[in-house]
Amino acid sequence: MDPRVVAKNAPTPPATAPMLMPPGTPDQEKIEEAIRQWRDLGCTPGNGNQEFFRLGLRLAYAGVPDHEIEHTLAEQSQYAHTPKDRRRNIPYVMRGLRRRRAQTRAPTT
Repeated sequence: MDPRVVAKNAPTPPATAPMLMPPGTPDQEKIEEAIRQWRDLGCTPGNGNQEFFRLGLRLAYAGVPDHEIEHTLAEQSQYAHTPKDRRRNIPYVMRGLRRRRAQTRAPTT
């Protein structure tokens, strides 16, 4: 299974979903909730790709900077059903987050 294909085809929330990072300090409660949801749902077989991307989205929405999202994804990948696959997905998750953020910030005409 090619992780690039799986990450590309993973369902994601619509592009209209809020993606602007809140100002100030990251929301620790949202971060803890995102990690809890990842460990509850994403670590079971068949849910890894989708929930790993959602973990990244939730962290971004909580106001976590990109470099810390990458670090957290790497840290949390060890809890996955297939940790090696999740570690390989990190660059694709980050690319998807950046693309989504750029779409939500693009001016509408």
